[in-house]
Amino acid sequence: MEPLDFSLGVEKCEEHLKKAMKDPRLDALFRGIRSDPSAPPGCGVDMSVMCRHCGTQGAEGTARAFLEAPPVGVVLCANRLNDFYQVQASLRHELVHAYDLCAAKLDFNKCHDLAYSEVRAAREA
Repeated sequence: MEPLDFSLGVEKCEEHLKKAMKDPRLDALFRGIRSDPSAPPGCGVDMSVMCRHCGTQGAEGTARAFLEAPPVGVVLCANRLNDFYQVQASLRHELVHAYDLCAAKLDFNKCHDLAYSEVRAAREA
C-alpha cells in the first residue's frame, strides 16, 4: 500500500506563494536583498522564487526548499510542502539565506558563515 501524499502540487504551491509574498516581513527581506548593486547575480529585482517538484539528489534531496546560485533563486519543493504555513515558513527561511548571501555577503563555503545563516534562518522561520 502506497503512503498517502498530502503535498500541495506546483499549482497550489504557487497560489500560496503569491499570498505569502504579501507578508511585510518578507517584503523587508526582499528590499534588503535587492538594495546592493554589487551583489551576486540574481540578487536584484529579477531574483527568482518558484515552486517545482523536487528530486531526490543533490541540494534538493530531502529539502522542503533551497537556495540555488548562481544566479540566486529560491526553490520551494511543492512535493514536500503541505499547506500555506509551510510555504510561508520555507520562503522566509530561504529569504534569510538569500539576504545573508546578497546583502551581508556571507560566504556559504565557510562553515562559520553557513552556520550563522542557518541559525538566523531557523530563528526567523
